Amino acid sequence: MSIVAEIPGFLQVFSDGLVKRFAPGIVPASSKSYSNGFKFKDVTIDSSKKITARLSLPDTPASMIQLPVVVHFHGGCFCFCSTTWLGFNHFPGDLSVASQSIVLSVDYRLAPENRLPIGYDDCFSSLERLCNNASSDPWLIKQADLSPIISFWRWCWMKHNTPDVSAGEWSEFPAVVVSVTGLDFLNERGVMHAQFLARKGVKEVKLATPSLQQQRSEFTRSH
Repeated sequence: MSIVAEIPGFLQVFSDGLVKRFAPGIVPASSKSYSNGFKFKDVTIDSSKKITARLSLPDTPASMIQLPVVVHFHGGCFCFCSTTWLGFNHFPGDLSVASQSIVLSVDYRLAPENRLPIGYDDCFSSLERLCNNASSDPWLIKQADLSPIISFWRWCWMKHNTPDVSAGEWSEFPAVVVSVTGLDFLNERGVMHAQFLARKGVKEVKLATPSLQQQRSEFTRSH
C-alpha cells in the first residue's frame, strides 16, 4: 500500500483508497462570554448530511440591534481544514468584530471521502438554510439583518468554462471583492478571477490587496 496523494501534515491518500487525516488542535465553542470582542458557537446546518457551522457574534453596543450576515467558506481546496481548527477559528471571529457583522463559517464535507461537487453543494445548502430557517437560532432572531447576505470564500477559484449565463444575468450578480496577497500561492488565479468577472459584466468587482482585513471590513460595511 503506497501513498498516492498527500498534503504534508494534514492528509494522506493511499492506493487502496484509505484516507488518513492529521487534525491540529480544536477550539471548543464559547457562546457564553465574549473573548477578543466576539463569542461563538457551533450550529447544525443539516444533521442528515453532518454539515455544521460556527457562528460568530461581535460584542456590539445595545443600540446596534440589526447586523449584516457574512457566510464564510474556509480555505483548504475543499479537501482539508475546518472552522474549528486552531488558527482557522480566529479569522471569522476577528472578521465579525472588524466588520460588525454576524459570521457563519461553514464546515462543509471534505474530499476525497465526499467527492466534489458535494462540498460546493453543502455551501449552497447553507445559504438556503440561512434564508429559510434563520428564525430557528436565537442569535439570528435577535440581531441578524438578512437583507444583505454576503458570502466570503477563501482560497477559492472557478474554472472559466461556466455554463451559459446571459449578459443580463451577469449584470445581476452581487458586488464581488477578490482578495489576494503577495504570499498567496493562488495570487495569480485571484487576479484572473477578478478580471473574468469584470469582463462578464458584473457591476462591481474589487481586487483587494493588503491590508486585507481593513478592505474586507470596508466592503462589508458598504454593502
